[in-house]
Amino acid sequence: MDDCRIPPNDLEAEATVIVTGATSREHLMRAAPIARPEHFYSWENGEIWRAILELTSQGKPTTEITIKQAVLRGHGRREVDPNYVAQLLINTPFLSDIEEHAQIIVNKWQVRQTIVAAQKIAAEGFGVNGDSQGYLERSALLIQEAAKTEQRSEILNSEAIFAPLQPVKWVCKELCIGPGRPTLFVGYGYSLKSYSLQSLAESVATGTKIWGEFRCTKGRVLHIDYEQGKQATRERYQRLAFGANLTSSEFEDMLELTCFPAWYLTSQSAETELERLCTGRALCIIDSFTAATPGVDQIDSRIRTYLDMLTRVSEHTGCSFIVIHHAGKAAEGKDKREVARGNSAIFDACGTVLNMNGKKPFEPVLCEIVKTSANATGRIANTKFYLAPSDIASDDGANDKAGIRIEYEPEDAVDQPQAPRRAFAKLRESVEKVLVSYPHGLSTREVIAKMRVDGHQGRSEDITTVLRNGVVDGWCVEEKREGKGGGKAWKLRTVNDASGEESSTDDDAGGHA
Repeated sequence: MDDCRIPPNDLEAEATVIVTGATSREHLMRAAPIARPEHFYSWENGEIWRAILELTSQGKPTTEITIKQAVLRGHGRREVDPNYVAQLLINTPFLSDIEEHAQIIVNKWQVRQTIVAAQKIAAEGFGVNGDSQGYLERSALLIQEAAKTEQRSEILNSEAIFAPLQPVKWVCKELCIGPGRPTLFVGYGYSLKSYSLQSLAESVATGTKIWGEFRCTKGRVLHIDYEQGKQATRERYQRLAFGANLTSSEFEDMLELTCFPAWYLTSQSAETELERLCTGRALCIIDSFTAATPGVDQIDSRIRTYLDMLTRVSEHTGCSFIVIHHAGKAAEGKDKREVARGNSAIFDACGTVLNMNGKKPFEPVLCEIVKTSANATGRIANTKFYLAPSDIASDDGANDKAGIRIEYEPEDAVDQPQAPRRAFAKLRESVEKVLVSYPHGLSTREVIAKMRVDGHQGRSEDITTVLRNGVVDGWCVEEKREGKGGGKAWKLRTVNDASGEESSTDDDAGGHA
């Protein structure tokens, strides 16, 4: 009959763990964090395992004699027949793969726990008449608790601590993106976070330089999207690929996407699911941390537990994580370590942290690496730089936004603190319009005043810089006005059609606006 069936167990695995642990302290230390006495199906085996652990903790040997003495005393529990101990130790071979056998014991125990929980649920279910919702919620909790993966600690002995280290498998060493603690990209909306990370994902998947500048290791990439959805995310990937002159065949199935999965980082199954998904992958991007942790107070320091989980998964699988996160309110002027929204524990739990500061949509964005991974060695050369977006037209010109390109710009290429390149080009156009209207030339102060009158935007110091750069670039000149105290005037430079020689727009250099 079904009621007489024996619950799932593996007595051979139990015996193997006992004998191997008793024979070798090294093997015992590997199995002890996994299997506890209560996990054993045979109560005798559980008591023997308990005796071995207690003897080891007291610094005593684990021989047949000491184990027999320990189980005879019972320590307030049932005593085990010493003949059973002798037969177990004699008849069971030593096997080195003790962790695998210990995990078998735990897995069988979890199945038995689930069976017991299901029996309780069934027994209670027959008596439910009114509060059906409450019964369903209690049942779900019982199943979750029964199936919960046991917490275990990995203990490294001295030999393991001082064993030679394997080289760090960097995704991008220049940006300090690699396994271990996750990399955090922080910024406001419209700071190119998602576009930049999707561009980075395509580079890793194809082995091309990130943003045209940083070398990376080619590997499989998984993008977990909780923000945009399939339509928007796929459209961005297609535009970025077109802008980078990449075809779908060049990705060789190395780029993968999942949008709004049924689980979150807060889900009971998150760690197990992430380990499954990230095994064999070089990089996993999570967009965004806030959306992946719904209902969690990010001001609470316990928020870091979800980032610590990513670290564990990374160390188990070798997959590197990048997490997109939003900047907090009034981030400007704050300590760079406090820009990320929420508790400072978020910053502490991450390896590399990169802040992105964009003033307006699709303007060059200032990127600054404010923290580097503990695995990094030496000084990082590019701690501050810009990312500049540009639209790419289709081949036939019918669509001027068929593609988009995210390109690296060194800091000195956008050396005006609050005037990125595109805004600066726009300011130059405004200055040229003013100078065209006043061919006799204008002083710096007059240019600034005329621009204000004509409704052009721009700071005085930025206008001055535009004029000075204009001399270097060859589109304007600064000439001395005639007469005592005449000062200097800015004029547009043109080419004389007859002679081909360059001249200013003023036929009478002595004229005054």
